[in-house]
Amino acid sequence: MLAVNRDKTWFPGGGEAYYYINHVGDVVRTEYRKGSPFFTAHFDAGNVFKDRNTADYVVEKLKLIAEIRWYIDDYHIATGGAYIVGKKNYTIGVDIASKKVMVVPATGYVAQPYLPIFTSEKAAEDFIELFTPERLMMLFEDTVGYQGEVG
Repeated sequence: MLAVNRDKTWFPGGGEAYYYINHVGDVVRTEYRKGSPFFTAHFDAGNVFKDRNTADYVVEKLKLIAEIRWYIDDYHIATGGAYIVGKKNYTIGVDIASKKVMVVPATGYVAQPYLPIFTSEKAAEDFIELFTPERLMMLFEDTVGYQGEVG
């Protein structure tokens, strides 16, 4: 499983409740039991959350990444591939100062690994409109220290 909770500073006490995301994407509440291999597996994978809101946020982020991967597969099939050597290509970036999602040149830009590269600025703008800037901002939260509301 994807390590989704990078803040491993919180550790539940004996009998204290925590939340995890199960194999079908549901958030589950359970209690910590010392020595539980079940808990250890969750904790090692970054899948232990102190509250349901944080776990729900991570579920939404994982859903977004899955939707983008499906989009990329369809986009590549429709265009014969997204990156054209020797041409101007585009991807999605964020202005850190304003926390604004925007189209940026793909050349010399380190993109998030799950964001597509486009052959036209218009295609990139359409992507932002389709997935919304608010949802896309979740992908840049480590860069800008952002964790907003989803829904």
